[in-house]
Amino acid sequence: MSAKIEGKAVAEILIDVFDSGHKVLICGNGGSSAEADHFVGELLGHYKLNRKPLPAISLSHFATVSAIGNDECFDNVFSRQVEALGNRGDCLVCLSTSGKSPNIIKAVATAIKKKMVLCVFIPRQDNEIGDRFGACQERHLKVIHQACEIIDKHYAKNSR
Repeated sequence: MSAKIEGKAVAEILIDVFDSGHKVLICGNGGSSAEADHFVGELLGHYKLNRKPLPAISLSHFATVSAIGNDECFDNVFSRQVEALGNRGDCLVCLSTSGKSPNIIKAVATAIKKKMVLCVFIPRQDNEIGDRFGACQERHLKVIHQACEIIDKHYAKNSR
């Protein structure tokens, strides 16, 4: 599956979530945390075309992550927020360069229990990226931008 198709698939998932009156929660660790914040900024603002703001929340804010990590454990930093903020029909987007982070895995399990829509960015096991985390993050960002462009076009077109 090409990145272009992946961006389209992500956009279609998120458009369905937004059109049904739900919100998107996005999380990631390290560089993926910055990508999560970036993605939320593009959804709340816009990417290229002016359109209505879309309900998106970053679960990667440092103060929240460090508070939960300090009070409980780092493995719970996202699942605790999904438990508090996620509802049936909302979407959890997880950005991960390994797909093995315990806090991402627990967030996904919590979202499944709450019957949320999932959109998980992990590296494909059958590609040339392998353990090159920088290349994986660049691929994730490309898919994010492709999705945002499609989302912008959809809502700019439908807001007239």
